[in-house]
Amino acid sequence: MKQNSLRCKSPRGLFPCLLLCAALTACVDDSYDLSKNVDMTMALGTNGLQLKLGSTEKIMLNDILEVDSHLKTDATRMYYYVQGGTTQTNFQIKNVSSSFNALHLLPEKTLLDYATATNFFSPIGGSVTIPATSVLPTLSTKGKASLKYTVKNLSSDIVQVKKIYPVDGTKVSLSLRLTQATSMALVFKSLKNFKVVLPDFLELTNPQGGTISGNVFTLTNRDNIGKTSLYIGEATVRSVTLKGDKGKVNKQNQLLLSGDVSMNGDVILQATKMFKMTPEDKADVVLDLVMGDKGDNSVHVSSVMGRFAPMINPNVNNIQIAGNLPNFLQDKEVNIEVKNPTLKFTTNFTKIPASLNLTARLQSMTAGVAENTVDLPASGKAELVKAQQNTLYFYQNAEAGPYDPAGVVKESKQYQVSNLLSLVKKLPDYISVNMKDGRLTLKDEDCTLKMGQTYSAAMDYNFIIPFSFDKGLRIVYNDSIDGMGKELQKYRADSAAISATIVNTIPLELQLVVTPVDKYGKVIKSIHINNAVVKAAEAAGQEKATEVELLIRLDNRNDLARLDKLRFRFVGDATKTGNLMSTEYLVVKDIRFKLKGQIEGNFN
Repeated sequence: MKQNSLRCKSPRGLFPCLLLCAALTACVDDSYDLSKNVDMTMALGTNGLQLKLGSTEKIMLNDILEVDSHLKTDATRMYYYVQGGTTQTNFQIKNVSSSFNALHLLPEKTLLDYATATNFFSPIGGSVTIPATSVLPTLSTKGKASLKYTVKNLSSDIVQVKKIYPVDGTKVSLSLRLTQATSMALVFKSLKNFKVVLPDFLELTNPQGGTISGNVFTLTNRDNIGKTSLYIGEATVRSVTLKGDKGKVNKQNQLLLSGDVSMNGDVILQATKMFKMTPEDKADVVLDLVMGDKGDNSVHVSSVMGRFAPMINPNVNNIQIAGNLPNFLQDKEVNIEVKNPTLKFTTNFTKIPASLNLTARLQSMTAGVAENTVDLPASGKAELVKAQQNTLYFYQNAEAGPYDPAGVVKESKQYQVSNLLSLVKKLPDYISVNMKDGRLTLKDEDCTLKMGQTYSAAMDYNFIIPFSFDKGLRIVYNDSIDGMGKELQKYRADSAAISATIVNTIPLELQLVVTPVDKYGKVIKSIHINNAVVKAAEAAGQEKATEVELLIRLDNRNDLARLDKLRFRFVGDATKTGNLMSTEYLVVKDIRFKLKGQIEGNFN
């Protein structure tokens, strides 16, 4: 503990000066050596043995309150107490899997059969001869089939799926195949006006081999193909959309979408050699559709847009109060009536793509018992907005707004809580902060989250208690003077007294209680010392002078020699609304120490 330096202007001795002035400091059990710097030159007056010792320098409130990492002063030099910590907001959505069915689309009717061939070539003897290199007239084809998309392994963290974003490289690939009887020898010669209409739940980009308009893939005309199979184009699958209620999970572990794929276009075939068609022979065109990033119709999901309800249970350390209080606030009689305690939350959500709703339950705890409970905010929920810095204030004083010695953040969200003061009116051991059990949730709005990724952001919280107060503020100071017996054992007296003028600019009325103690640490019950009151400053910075006298009454004149320590207890009571400012001070003037009545001294 630090030792305050209190210097008297008079050079004639420090003993009486320390006897009074140390009582005005906030230190407990400071030790003063009375064997040094004591002026033993005494004058005997008509009222007994008396020493006039002068005045102290200013005893600044900043020294008395011992400013540290928790007790600080703001830019106006007003005191505030701050304590807090850091927690993490972590959440994750488990991976899902998805896939399409294999799709091989056949035309509604046969592309080329025996009857159609007889329209181009004359039948002879129950067959039609197709000359080598002959080009058949244009044949039109169209067809339709159902494409199914399944989303699996849905966890309870997912409430509704609205859009799925596959991993990069996920494509839909289109190919045409010519199927024909083994006796036939046809190949594709040309492909014209060919369109493939894909389900509208697919969003396609970056087409190759044609153009995309909405969900219609128009293929580029091809000529001189000369093959029985043809890769006709592809497009990147940007997303899959689940409209309406199709994406609501409802405790299912999978979802199913289906939509039609249709083709429509003109095909020209060419014979590679002469062959004969019989009534049983035919040729068809088949559209093969392959999905996925590996061509196996499985779709690896990168992210999902929808609504989510992951469990978020941050561990929030208790806000320790009693163990970190400065000395002047550690007494159990302390009763704080601060006007505007403020709880400040700050977090960086610039990399969090979802907004969160926050509620919290705070409890002041003393000796393991919950004394007061406060819910934040007072009603509804507070919001942590995605993709930005967030500052939340919960504060007491509706008129003043939140108190922040660093300056209230302009873009902050502010919530007035009328009973926040109850947590610190009687300073507890600690304040517990509970944001578990569904108190921290994703906002019920659409957001896009990567599957399997842990989203994490640090959240700082600080409880700030400014020492602006109303009537009822009660602060206790304790101090003592040690080693008095070495000097006082030389004296015998009927009684003694200390008198002084105390100038106070602190807006607290101070009551002084002094307890005499012997060298064994026991209270001397036969020595009686009256209390004294130091009047409070009437306004900030104004001096208020009080004449005080501490009368020391002895049941036995020999008791003076037993006195080894004086324990001082100062109780400060606010008489009106005000602030504690570090520029406030006490000055003790005209200090006098008297031994009264019949005095005996042994100076050998």
